[in-house]
Amino acid sequence: MRLHIDASLRTNAVYHLACLGGSISCSRDIFERFWKDRLHESVDDRQTVAAWQRLLASAGERAPEMKPSPLLINAIRCTGWSDATSGDCWVSSKRDRLPPSNAVRPC
Repeated sequence: MRLHIDASLRTNAVYHLACLGGSISCSRDIFERFWKDRLHESVDDRQTVAAWQRLLASAGERAPEMKPSPLLINAIRCTGWSDATSGDCWVSSKRDRLPPSNAVRPC
């Protein structure tokens, strides 16, 4: 399967740099062959990739530390039910679990 995307020259150049520099997941061996065989990669090209790697490393070092957050698809789905007598909200993180017998409406 082959995927073709028309992108701006800048976007394409950044993608190539990111791929060759190892900062994204890509078909790196294909890009390296393309640069070697079709574009006749030069020492300047390799220096540009190295500069890209240093730039990203420097930006990463200066960036504020991020607080961890859960991966959205792993977040718990909750179903809530209101208790008929107390009005308390009962929450289940299991989809197949039935609400308590005194639950009257979703909360």
